[in-house]
Amino acid sequence: GAPGAGKTTLMNYWVVKATAAQARADASQGLTSEHVSVENGAPESVSMSEALFGTEHCFPVLIRIRDLVREPDLSVLEFLIKFAKADLEVEEIPTDFFQHWLKRGGALILLDGLDEVADDAQRHRVGEKIETFLGAYEGCPAIITSRPAGYRDDYFSRKQYPHYELLPFDDEKIETFIDHWYDSRVDMQTERERRKESLREALAKKPRIKQLARNPLLLTMIALIHRYRTLPRQRHELYN
Repeated sequence: GAPGAGKTTLMNYWVVKATAAQARADASQGLTSEHVSVENGAPESVSMSEALFGTEHCFPVLIRIRDLVREPDLSVLEFLIKFAKADLEVEEIPTDFFQHWLKRGGALILLDGLDEVADDAQRHRVGEKIETFLGAYEGCPAIITSRPAGYRDDYFSRKQYPHYELLPFDDEKIETFIDHWYDSRVDMQTERERRKESLREALAKKPRIKQLARNPLLLTMIALIHRYRTLPRQRHELYN
């Protein structure tokens, strides 16, 4: 995915979907979090995440590759334990906690930002470490993200790892974004609808700015600017 295409946002989305399903199962069955298993939390209707990866039943394991590469002497599993204790401030992790999910294929493994490893040789090394880790737990679905720039096919074989590209927003998705953006930020309905229409008109009159709006991150910035001032006509003014 290109810069700003939504790679990290998508990864966070999978985490939220998976943990929300586990929380619903926890609440409906009156269980503590210690007792929730991958069999719990089957949704009443199949969502996109369930159809693609079975994430409604998964324990999500999110790894920022830039953090993983800072620990060259640790295996991925050792890194997970250290990360949980140091960054998530989990005081005590049950013995074999991660292995419990990984060995039974109950973890959704999310590895975000291969492109953030600047050195090519280092990228190869972390790629090999990731492949070793994924090879040990082949039953778990996994997603690895990267920008196209700097990515090479010899990092991960296309035969073994299907490759997908995040597409830019089409007109319908831009419309949906505008609706959700102002629905979440403006309480008065009349003001909300006025601002939506104002942003739509501004984009319609400025095709060069509209082209930028096909990138989710840039559209977010455009919406922020539009909230407080008139959108500039030229792209360089918008960048400034």
